[in-house]
Amino acid sequence: MKIEKNSFIAGALCVSAALLALAHINFTPVAKASETILGRDYQLVTARITKGGDALYIYDKRTRLIGIFTFDNAARRVAVRDVRNMDELMGAAEGATPRGR
Repeated sequence: MKIEKNSFIAGALCVSAALLALAHINFTPVAKASETILGRDYQLVTARITKGGDALYIYDKRTRLIGIFTFDNAARRVAVRDVRNMDELMGAAEGATPRGR
């Protein structure tokens, strides 16, 4: 049985298109930074969150705190989701000195 060149190319293109479509459906990104603002003592980043909508991440370089804020449509106000120390989030051991200090 001999396969024609055109049939083989068409089959290969169909298989690759199906694989790309499957990868796009299964591997959608969870968060994607859309805007970043850098300052001397702070950094602001907006990104999509898994529940839908956007979140504002504010990192204070002096206190090493990071805060996550979202807009609550029901209450029509900004909601504080979490505020944590960056060393805690990065898993620094108790008593360890973080880099850059």
